[in-house]
Amino acid sequence: MFSHTEYSLGSLKLGHLPRVAGVITSAQMLYEFCDYPRINCDAVEVRPDLMNLAPSSPEIINRCENIEADGFPVIYTPRLAAEGGQWQDEDEDRRPLFMSAIANLSAVDVELRSPLAKEVVNEAAMMGKTAIVSFHDFDQTPSLEELKDIIARIHDLGRAVIKIATMINAPEDIERLALLLQENSTSPMCVLGMGPEGRRTRIDFPKLGSCLTYGYIDNPSAPGQHSCRDLVSELRHAVPEYDAELVSKGR
Repeated sequence: MFSHTEYSLGSLKLGHLPRVAGVITSAQMLYEFCDYPRINCDAVEVRPDLMNLAPSSPEIINRCENIEADGFPVIYTPRLAAEGGQWQDEDEDRRPLFMSAIANLSAVDVELRSPLAKEVVNEAAMMGKTAIVSFHDFDQTPSLEELKDIIARIHDLGRAVIKIATMINAPEDIERLALLLQENSTSPMCVLGMGPEGRRTRIDFPKLGSCLTYGYIDNPSAPGQHSCRDLVSELRHAVPEYDAELVSKGR
């Protein structure tokens, strides 16, 4: 659980109800998203590192702006290869991409381990935008004390949403992450488990207070992902307030 000041993705409030982010991993979906029948998600994560476009292409930001104009806040995420992405160039080369995204879009996601994290968080706060600071462990789920330390390190960076994704190898790993969601935090937390055994956390944890869950639109971008359509459907049944909000929006 957490007690925090207001956080949002654009006009979409975070922390009070679960939110589903649909992940765009291809240039084709980036171009065609606004032409599709209404996509079933609350926000969109755009992964330029996975596309066959130059990540620095201004066309990516332009298309993201179109998606935002269509009513979907965008989380811009050029994920490092060491953190499960395909960004192979120097970390420093991402700086202008982050700054452009912060200036034009609702949110960015930067890794806790990146030397750019502090600068990105500060710039987002200064521009009134949202930074998500993420930690990934693709091998295991660290101990509860280690996870608490990760939260503290993200807090030290400044005003940011906390995202922790770890590999689930045993039921105890899920229990540990669930306990983490009960920790007091001044920031909303997104907590999820990866791998086949962690698949259910993407539905169960938003019911426990995880502020975001991620589903694929075109192709899965992480182990154990559901489609965003399935996530929205499950959460509408499980969280009446979430369903009521979507009904009020005509969805």
